[in-house]
Amino acid sequence: MPNNTYFEPMGIGEILDVGIDLFKKNIKKLYMITFLGYLPFAAIIIIAVAAAAVIGVDESGFMIVFGLIILILFIPAVIGLVAMQGALFKACDDSLAGREIVVKEGLRFGLKRFFPYFVALLLSGLATAFGYLLLIVPGILFQTWFFLISPVVFLEDTGYASALGRSRELVKGYFWRTFGFIVVMGLLGFAMIGALSQVISIIPVIGPIAGVFMQIAIMPLQAVATTLYYYNQKAILEGHDLKLRADYLYSQPQGGTQTGSPGEIVPDCAKGDVPLA
Repeated sequence: MPNNTYFEPMGIGEILDVGIDLFKKNIKKLYMITFLGYLPFAAIIIIAVAAAAVIGVDESGFMIVFGLIILILFIPAVIGLVAMQGALFKACDDSLAGREIVVKEGLRFGLKRFFPYFVALLLSGLATAFGYLLLIVPGILFQTWFFLISPVVFLEDTGYASALGRSRELVKGYFWRTFGFIVVMGLLGFAMIGALSQVISIIPVIGPIAGVFMQIAIMPLQAVATTLYYYNQKAILEGHDLKLRADYLYSQPQGGTQTGSPGEIVPDCAKGDVPLA
């Protein structure tokens, strides 16, 4: 059967090229989502720094204060981070489908998927960590199998148990390609923030915390690249195109170009606005 997908399979280099273009095109809204998602965590740090200044503790004392405040504000911080992840993946999906990115809508979307995403992430994280503790190979297996959990949970509306199997299904037959993509993404992240993080980390008290915030710089790009890789695997394994995914997720989509029957949408990327091949 011919594959009439608009999203043509790409190599890792092509995915990164398209991902960078998509990232630059939507950089303001992607970072707005990231900033809003990190607000609760930022509040934890501000309160910890203020408390340490008032109490007058050293670096080790600061980490104790920081840990106590995290325990108190853990739930709102986690909720904010999950909402941010959902909003980032929805933003990438919207951009690929030619829809407008609405930050508030995206954060609400992420909140609705809080429970399945949190549980799926927890289970995959525990499996991966346990695998690395036993032997390195099982850890690599679990990390690669569960790499696509985020887009699966957010873009396919699956439960946490189904998401684990679905992610592995999308990776099946392309294990080393997927592992290579993970490595490339890690190297790219290190190239962007690695050296600066090492310099900042030696600053007492603020350094270790500032290093965490350096990760924010690459999170939107990672979400874009992961979304592209997810759709790339669907195009390879299932022949699904982005138009069908858009029609399935949104009954009344906005943006794009009407063609054929009412409600049928040809994504902007298919028209050449974002080169997918």
